[in-house]
Amino acid sequence: MGRSLKQGVALAAGEVLHTALREYLPFVILLFALFVISGGLPVRGNMVGTPAINTGILASGAALTSVTGTTGGAMLLIWPLIQANLSRRRGRGPSGGVPHRPTGSSLITAA
Repeated sequence: MGRSLKQGVALAAGEVLHTALREYLPFVILLFALFVISGGLPVRGNMVGTPAINTGILASGAALTSVTGTTGGAMLLIWPLIQANLSRRRGRGPSGGVPHRPTGSSLITAA
């Protein structure tokens, strides 16, 4: 019984090492590279965050993710989306003029 336990632990350690080095580490490197790249792509223009512009950015993101993957599309388009919406009025919630208040189920309170 002791020998099979040692073999199981060795096998599990090998799988964890394989997963960390061959799958997780390249993913983290990819995320870092996309973060660096997206910070270095200046997008200039006079886009105003209207529903049509936001829809256009989201549609181009859907097309872009076919090439770069979901993470790549999100990383490359987050800054243009933020810049386009900087001029929008603040303090408006989903109901229009009433600021959004979380419901009781989503509140985090200190005990």
